Amino acid sequence: MTSVLLQLSSVNPSSIMYLFGLLFGALSVLYFAKDILLSLSITVKSYALFVLASFIFSTSFLFTDSPLYILLIALSGIAYSVAVLYTWNSNPLKRTYRFLLLMLSSLLFIGVATGVQSNLFSQNTTAVISFSGFLFVVFILLSVLDTRENDPVTSEVSVENDIEVDDEIVVGSVDIKNDGLFRRRYEKPDFEVLYEQGEQTYDIPFTVENGEGTIGRKSDLSLEITGNVARYNDPRSESEINLPDQLELESFEDGRIVLE
Repeated sequence: MTSVLLQLSSVNPSSIMYLFGLLFGALSVLYFAKDILLSLSITVKSYALFVLASFIFSTSFLFTDSPLYILLIALSGIAYSVAVLYTWNSNPLKRTYRFLLLMLSSLLFIGVATGVQSNLFSQNTTAVISFSGFLFVVFILLSVLDTRENDPVTSEVSVENDIEVDDEIVVGSVDIKNDGLFRRRYEKPDFEVLYEQGEQTYDIPFTVENGEGTIGRKSDLSLEITGNVARYNDPRSESEINLPDQLELESFEDGRIVLE
């Protein structure tokens, strides 16, 4: 116990404060990525995270004689890692592009480490900050373009008129279209699938293929709507429903697809 107390007494209090500063700095980067940039497209959001990492890195050279220097260097590395992780998860990158992203990141960090060790950046602080400023101006321009697009992603539900009955039925499709300049997220619209038999109405469980995800610029997707009617279609089932061999669309309005 005494040895533990002696070790704790040798810890510099300022190191603890810097550690907490690094922790809250990392949390602020995550918050910036998740909430502040929430309304922007995936493309601009990814770019903004890389710009943030560049800004933190360039700012660190204003504090080369202060412990803040190491703190900001570490924080810029965290910000860059968040940017890579977000880009990786939010974009359907092919294996080649994923490899290139990791390889270029590796080369970037090796190059930056070499530049820091040789004092290349600290001797050219103005140029480093100016470059980050240029990246920030580009981000502002992209943000303006992004905001002016005013949610270019649209969705439309198309329903088949005649539906062959099996354990699964193809009800129709959700057509997603992105007329914008940037990759964006989409979600399936709200609707329900019902089967009407006499005066009774029954819910049909359904799924939408890739019901949420991302769509590229100037692209469109068609997502299949599949209804699960196995328990209604099984002759051994005690369900009150007796499905015919073929269903027809009775009505589709206000998000209600009614089959008969």
